[in-house]
Amino acid sequence: MSELRVPQIVKILLEDDTLLQDWVVFAEILEAPSHRITSLRKQRNLSILTYHELLRELLLDWSSRLGKVATISLLVNLLKENHFVQSSEKLEDLQTISGNNCISSSFVNQNAINWDKQVLFGVQHPVRSFVGREKELKELDDLLTDGISPLAVISGLGGMGKSELVKKFVMITSPERIRVANWVNGDAFETLISSIEEFAKFLHLPITDPWTKKVLSPIALLENIVTLVKPHVESTSGFWLFIIDNVDNVYQEIELIVKLLLPFRQCFIIITSRRRDIFLGESEFIGLQELGDADAVKFVNKSIRIPQLDDDVKKLCKVLQNFPLALSQAVAFIKQQQRISLQGEGYRISHYLAEYNTKGKQLLSQKLQLSDYENTTLIALNVTIEKMRKDHGRCGNIAYYLLELVSLLNPDGITVKHLENLLLQILPVDLYQAIKQDNEMTPVVQLLVIYSLVKVNNFVVTIHRMVQKVTRVRTQEEENGVPPVQLNTRETKILNDLLIHVNPKVNKNTKSEMIHILSIMYHTGKYVYLVRTYSTIPNKVYNQLVILSMFREGYEFAVKFFTLLQNTMGEHSFDTLAMQHTIARSLEHVGEWDKSSQTYEQVYHKMVKYLGKRHEETLVAGSNFSFLLWSLDKFEESFALAKLIHKERCKIYEPGNENIITSNKGMAMGLQSLGRHDEARSLYEDVLKWEISVKGEFSPRAVATRHNLAYGQFLQGNYVGSRKQFETIVKEQGEVMGEMHLSTATSKYWLALNLSELGEQEEALNLMEEVVKVREKGLGDKHPYTVKAVDAIAKIKAKLCEEIELNNNN
Repeated sequence: MSELRVPQIVKILLEDDTLLQDWVVFAEILEAPSHRITSLRKQRNLSILTYHELLRELLLDWSSRLGKVATISLLVNLLKENHFVQSSEKLEDLQTISGNNCISSSFVNQNAINWDKQVLFGVQHPVRSFVGREKELKELDDLLTDGISPLAVISGLGGMGKSELVKKFVMITSPERIRVANWVNGDAFETLISSIEEFAKFLHLPITDPWTKKVLSPIALLENIVTLVKPHVESTSGFWLFIIDNVDNVYQEIELIVKLLLPFRQCFIIITSRRRDIFLGESEFIGLQELGDADAVKFVNKSIRIPQLDDDVKKLCKVLQNFPLALSQAVAFIKQQQRISLQGEGYRISHYLAEYNTKGKQLLSQKLQLSDYENTTLIALNVTIEKMRKDHGRCGNIAYYLLELVSLLNPDGITVKHLENLLLQILPVDLYQAIKQDNEMTPVVQLLVIYSLVKVNNFVVTIHRMVQKVTRVRTQEEENGVPPVQLNTRETKILNDLLIHVNPKVNKNTKSEMIHILSIMYHTGKYVYLVRTYSTIPNKVYNQLVILSMFREGYEFAVKFFTLLQNTMGEHSFDTLAMQHTIARSLEHVGEWDKSSQTYEQVYHKMVKYLGKRHEETLVAGSNFSFLLWSLDKFEESFALAKLIHKERCKIYEPGNENIITSNKGMAMGLQSLGRHDEARSLYEDVLKWEISVKGEFSPRAVATRHNLAYGQFLQGNYVGSRKQFETIVKEQGEVMGEMHLSTATSKYWLALNLSELGEQEEALNLMEEVVKVREKGLGDKHPYTVKAVDAIAKIKAKLCEEIELNNNN
């Protein structure tokens, strides 16, 4: 009998307003530790934690402490005794209906891995109609056997069957030779992380640090995976097959993964890519072309169970040029028509070819600049889409809107829920009601799956990149190769509707959702009209990327949109200058401080000239520039600029205005760095009073100011006093922001230096090593802050060695 899962219980508790208002009482009856309740209260007050997350944490903690004693019956009784009537009654009903009394907090299969058998993760079976590729399969087999090159790259155009080839190779190779095989998606950094985390869960490895309780970096996770898998593989004569799918850009994490796995002689890495130059010189290259004539005919006959005329099959293959994706589209279409059309099983290849020829003539008249492969796939796709819309009415029309939408997103990792939210923004009113009231989302997605237009796994949608590309060609048909300046194509109208929705809600998106928002923005960049109309959105997008610590993605985005805004709005427009300011910030975030300083200086002077020296954007840029100068140890320049910004703001705002408070903080930082500690402390204390009264005692701003006060004590040599303050701040930041937050790491950095000055080298060393891990993950190993922490470790170790040597001599 299956157990009731925590999310089911949370859903019921969320409907009880009394419980939500008195959630502290609920936490107390679950006997949650008092320090945990205090931490949750702070996070809830700052809106860091939703009620859903709060209740989930309380229940998971309760069930993990009590184990099997934590039952639905016990929870119902506790709720009744404390007068939470609504939730107790609903839980009791759920228990009666389901017949379950146990609570499961687990989200993964708890059965132990049987290492005596082949272990597969994420590797699906190839399509049943897979044919041919004997030459390529033998090449892979030879590479595995020889062991000379542990890295193979399979390259080919989208839709040539790269992924299917790898799936087939795994399935036909003896389990004794492939002991472990896992599949990760390398299309983007976020999907790579998700794949590795899921693999770790599958192996029952923790994905969080046992001390900090925060998610481990993908490299740290992989190191743990290697530690677990390696001895099991080494005890056999077999191999570990590590598959990285859809790597079209070599980013840092991909290189680190390959570097980490290559030394293990029994690990064979396979990468699929549309590019031919991935890991050039370091790998064996296998290129995929279209199917051979015999294999293409075999594919069609194997896929369409109802016998077809040989000449028709050969003609279909010839027309579609033996391209696997186009053949798959055609076969899926023919099979569906045999199920639903008037001809039924009498619908034959000849009928399809007639429709294909009609669409082909229409497309040829448009003179689109497409390759033969793209043109063939586009015609096949058009045949499918038109028939789907015609035969499936409202559902077919919604499915087409959905396909158009997906063509503008990242091709992987699109949750059905996120799709639905975006889809509702582009649908006409009648179709909108069908989704909202009639719940037609599921059959719509299923229809796209039936016609082989998308794939769905665990409510996550994936679309083939070539299907995306040719779908976008359809949405641009009115364009005829000339970038439009108004909404005269389907694509521009869809993007316009999406941008209206995205604009006010950018700061609500998660990391995985921001990947798709970035895709929408990059498509927007093709259209002058849209760039002009929504010129304020890019800065909002960048700010959210920074909040989510997506610094690398933010830099790439800022550079691209600065050029676009410069070309469309003019070099000196507000939005262009604001985006140049954003580039300076992004360079600062990724650790390119010298380049950032140059950019800050340029944009600040431009803003003074074209926006005015008292424009708030000018003052913000000047304030940020001042902070960077401080980071570069240019204290006098930093203070002079901070003083100038403060002076201008005092002419604009009343005392107590938030902008004045921000300037006071900048002034205090400058005074502190110049050794004027009493003046700095006085300013900081005034700032802190305002922040506590307006923002809250445990707000990030107030905590940061307390950090600055502790730093002042440290600079003055009061290590005992500053230690106590830093310890309190680290604890508060850990509870409110998390142990892995960069601000927490900054306070830990100074606490570690403080401990070192007090002679507590071992504790200082352990703490500084934590700082390095956080900064490497969040900023990269070459960022100045990371380098400073690494240098600090070397100095602490040197002191530790001196102490040991001194003790030995004594």
